[in-house]
Amino acid sequence: MYSLTDKFNAIIAHERLFADTLALRVLERPKLSIWMILIPIIFLYFFYRYQRFTAGRKQFGDNYLINRERALNEAVAVIESEKSPDLEGLSRLSNLPDDVRTCNTDVLRILFEHYVELLRSEGNSFDTLIRTAYKTKANYLLYVNQLNQAEKRLNAAIEPHLAESNEEVARITGAIALHTDAIRREAADKIFAG
Repeated sequence: MYSLTDKFNAIIAHERLFADTLALRVLERPKLSIWMILIPIIFLYFFYRYQRFTAGRKQFGDNYLINRERALNEAVAVIESEKSPDLEGLSRLSNLPDDVRTCNTDVLRILFEHYVELLRSEGNSFDTLIRTAYKTKANYLLYVNQLNQAEKRLNAAIEPHLAESNEEVARITGAIALHTDAIRREAADKIFAG
């Protein structure tokens, strides 16, 4: 039997892999050409850009995981102690403007409920936990659609508060939404294959 700690580790490992995959699809990776290898100063510039990309990818993943780790930790605490969740309190930890906080709480609620389902399910891997909790691909995709819509509302609420130009923010949030949906659907196909 998979322990609560094992389930927690499987879920967080999946979320980290998801964040890394998303970062690879959203962030622009510098490309190496033969000329860069032949001309050392250009290769040094490429190496500098690649290090920035690597650091940016890690930072992207770390930031992406903040809400997920908070919701997962809250789910574990609720299961272990049978206490009521404090999703508004978790949302306040993000120091978001008041008009964004409700959207953030919605995302946390969806993640929290998902994690509680997974943690209460039986299985020896993340994929098995998903199949046990959701039973069918259609049920799992309902959760995916619900989360995607809540994340889109959160991104739309955050956009006016960001310092970058609206075009750049819209491009990035659009890319995140597009790739997030695609990665989740690819995962659903893999989990429920056969």
